[in-house]
Amino acid sequence: MEHGREEENRQEAIRLYQQGTKVSEICRRLECSRRWFYKWLKRYNSGESKWFCERSRKPHRVANKTSGQREGEVIRVRQKLEKTKFSQVGALAIQWEMQKLGLEPLPTWTIDRILKRNNLVREKKAYQPSGTPYPDVKQIFSDSIQQADLVGPRHIKKDGRFYSFNVIDLESYLAAINPCRSKGDEAVAQGLLRTWKTIGKPDFLQMDNALSFRGSNRHPHSLGLVLRMGLALGVQAIFIPIGEPWRNGAVEKLQHVFDKVFFRQQFFTSYQELKTEAKAFETFRNENHRCSAIAGNVPVEFVKSQGIDIHKLSATVSLKQIDLSLADGYIHLIRFIRSDCRLDIFGEKFRLPKSVQYEYVIATICTKTQCLQVRVDDQLIEAFDYRMPIEYSRKC
Repeated sequence: MEHGREEENRQEAIRLYQQGTKVSEICRRLECSRRWFYKWLKRYNSGESKWFCERSRKPHRVANKTSGQREGEVIRVRQKLEKTKFSQVGALAIQWEMQKLGLEPLPTWTIDRILKRNNLVREKKAYQPSGTPYPDVKQIFSDSIQQADLVGPRHIKKDGRFYSFNVIDLESYLAAINPCRSKGDEAVAQGLLRTWKTIGKPDFLQMDNALSFRGSNRHPHSLGLVLRMGLALGVQAIFIPIGEPWRNGAVEKLQHVFDKVFFRQQFFTSYQELKTEAKAFETFRNENHRCSAIAGNVPVEFVKSQGIDIHKLSATVSLKQIDLSLADGYIHLIRFIRSDCRLDIFGEKFRLPKSVQYEYVIATICTKTQCLQVRVDDQLIEAFDYRMPIEYSRKC
């Protein structure tokens, strides 16, 4: 009903009542309820001159409203970060900076509202996918996927360079931060063990094609330490297409946060201090950061509310205890096939039919049958013999 017509009906109802018309008759004529009539009769009897007008439904007092002092703290921290080279200035960066300054950090959604009220939000353009359709990894494989990546080298003054092997779980959005001195396969394997003891072990681990993840260029069929350890522990590897790092978007974003929010915002006197602070930052991020991918929830709270099973490795598991002989399992590689119709598997080339030209394929190495199978949309395109040594000459 239109606003003006509604006000006229209220006044008409009281006029009829004053003329002696029965309430039931008034309700029939105006097609209203008795409850509606008595509400406006009470309002009329209050003596207000504009009794028939709609009152504002805005609450007189906003519960838990952020004080001007706290709002000022957020704005000052934002301004400080804007003047800092390489700094991020979003809600998580502000929250972490407040923690370091000894201020009680506000929730990220409260910080976001303060930034919007003060016109300090940088609008982002929505991502628009284009080109050849990319395989839906979660639908094809599982929700239980972690993305992993190395960032570095970074340098600590007077204490040399370091890397960080960071991992994010795509089901819970829990993250693990693993600083290491080397980008070699043993450092990566140790980082994975710590990750799987901390945030749980997935069914699949998605990585780029770095040598430390896959093994040797000279002996591509040998399968490296990281792949063999994963197979031994029941984790299948997924390699993204060569030269397409954005396919690991979640961990790429985590690396950006690690670099800009954590590493470049503090001065570290030693590598050991950095490792200690990295663990604190990991805990802080998992317990405070609201992730849009899980509907704005905090990872730790999301795990509890959704009842997600976290399968952690035993704290006593060590790399030396793991049998690195070739275990039964699968290794998957997503590849874009160009005009030459060549499939690149760890530097080795395989010829494919022209029907898959300019398409993404999924190549799967099966360790049990010692073969390589190539599929498009779950349809088998080619199969190749792919012999792998069973034993592994370990250095650790």
